[in-house]
Amino acid sequence: MKKFLIILLSLLLVFSALCLTACKKTNGKYYLYENDKLDVESWILIDGKTWQDEDGESGRVKISGENVVLYIEFFGEEEEMCSGTIIDGCLTLEISGEKTLYFNPESELIIPSFITSIGDFAFKDCTSLKSVTIPDSVT
Repeated sequence: MKKFLIILLSLLLVFSALCLTACKKTNGKYYLYENDKLDVESWILIDGKTWQDEDGESGRVKISGENVVLYIEFFGEEEEMCSGTIIDGCLTLEISGEKTLYFNPESELIIPSFITSIGDFAFKDCTSLKSVTIPDSVT
């Protein structure tokens, strides 16, 4: 019985560590990337199971692996607002049929391969940025 409890507690610790690592990778403030630069005035904050933006809108967020869905309450009912992915500090959301990019400047960014240009001062205000990986698609 004692051995079983030790194994069970060990598994719980491993799964807790995995959950904390996954949450740490997705939690944080993501800034809008448009016109080849980060717009620090437009952001989405993901904190556990909720999201909030600079306009005060908020709701529930569901993250499964790299997939993310943002929900908003509309006339008393929860509805899917948009969906996308979070990969390596890049939040890509499809809003009204268009991809919208948000970057978390406190992470190690890997720019998606569909980006073709980056402005000269794109990450100017990102003082906590650890590293940026730029794909060959950027010219």
